[in-house]
Amino acid sequence: MNAATLLALTACAIEVVMGSLALAFARAQGWRHFRVFALIAFSAAAYSAGNSIFASVGPASGLVIWASRINLALGCVQCVMWIVYVRRQYGDPLARSDKTVLLALVAIGAFGLVTPWVMSTSVVQQSIGWAGVTYQIATATPLGSLLMLLMPLSLVVPARTYLRKARLGAPGARAHVVGFSVFFVTSVNEVLVGSGVVDNLYLIDVGFLAAVLSVAGEMTYRVTCDAQRLEQLSDNLARQVEERTRELIHVRDN
Repeated sequence: MNAATLLALTACAIEVVMGSLALAFARAQGWRHFRVFALIAFSAAAYSAGNSIFASVGPASGLVIWASRINLALGCVQCVMWIVYVRRQYGDPLARSDKTVLLALVAIGAFGLVTPWVMSTSVVQQSIGWAGVTYQIATATPLGSLLMLLMPLSLVVPARTYLRKARLGAPGARAHVVGFSVFFVTSVNEVLVGSGVVDNLYLIDVGFLAAVLSVAGEMTYRVTCDAQRLEQLSDNLARQVEERTRELIHVRDN
């Protein structure tokens, strides 16, 4: 197993764990928005699993082509879910511009999945000498390259929201800013490696993983706050019971 495959499968495993935790947390009242995050985590896991195919030894061309199309659709799902999640996380409605972007992403994902006009049927090899990795990649068409620009651009919506919330001191927002910063850096790396400018591994799995793990800060904060509130309620109840008991004893004795 080479480094790229190990990276993809490790990211996949962590994202599955995060998605499972999110589903468990989403059962609690006030935590329902984590259902959307579970879709983010599971789609990221599926994306990473698909990436492991591209770095495998001698995958069939047909498998590479279909894995590329599916990953394109999963990438669109990721972007859609992040926009929905950030709105639900802070209780904001979807803006009209959000809905336009969501429709465009859904159209690109569906278009790329069922037609060869986004991802071509041509498979090329790309070797990363220092890492001992050879990728099998289905190339994007000129139209596909143009359409796929919308994916990273659409993530400006949640990134900008988290940046604004971080400035206001919202809990967990800074972790999201860091996560999306890593995602954008790995996206730039993806473009540079794909164009042959940089001799490096494709690191988009790290970017997706960083964005997913940024929610761990929010989960930790919410668990801590809920535990503190529960402790306060328990203390208040015990104090009220004690006071009521003393009153009843006083009334009985008098």
